[in-house]
Amino acid sequence: MQHLVTPQEVVHLGRPIGTVDHDRLLAYISETEQLNIKPVIGTPLFLKLLDDNEDRDPRLDTLLKGGTYEDERNGVMSFVGLKVTIAYFVYAQNVMSGDFQSTRYGMVLKDGDYSSHISSKERSDCYNNTLEVANAYLRECLAYCKSTGLISKTGKPTAFTGGIRIQKIG
Repeated sequence: MQHLVTPQEVVHLGRPIGTVDHDRLLAYISETEQLNIKPVIGTPLFLKLLDDNEDRDPRLDTLLKGGTYEDERNGVMSFVGLKVTIAYFVYAQNVMSGDFQSTRYGMVLKDGDYSSHISSKERSDCYNNTLEVANAYLRECLAYCKSTGLISKTGKPTAFTGGIRIQKIG
């Protein structure tokens, strides 16, 4: 399956992610592209981004890598691009499930000799914080798409996928 970003790019573009299995990163990338990116930018634009031909619209490369553009209402704008956005969504996925392993004995928590794990609240806080950043970056990408005509400025509003906030009651 073709992706907008490679596992190596995810490791270097977002928050430091440490050593994560290549197959896990690919799974997180697939989930992010299908559940967070494609529903927001639309399938036609998503497929155009995957098509890597030589006469490709340069706006697509800017969307992927980020950059600056002239917005008719706000002047010069800048954004980080979809690759960094995806890296943040992948990081969030890794925070929530990064140290759980599916084995023939069921789901287990891998624990090294000298490691200690964060609490559920700390994990949830980190996940929610990372999702806020990822969604903010995604909104900037969407603003670029609308400003440059990659997607229509009109149409139904897009619902962003977000995290679950877990709070202790009582």
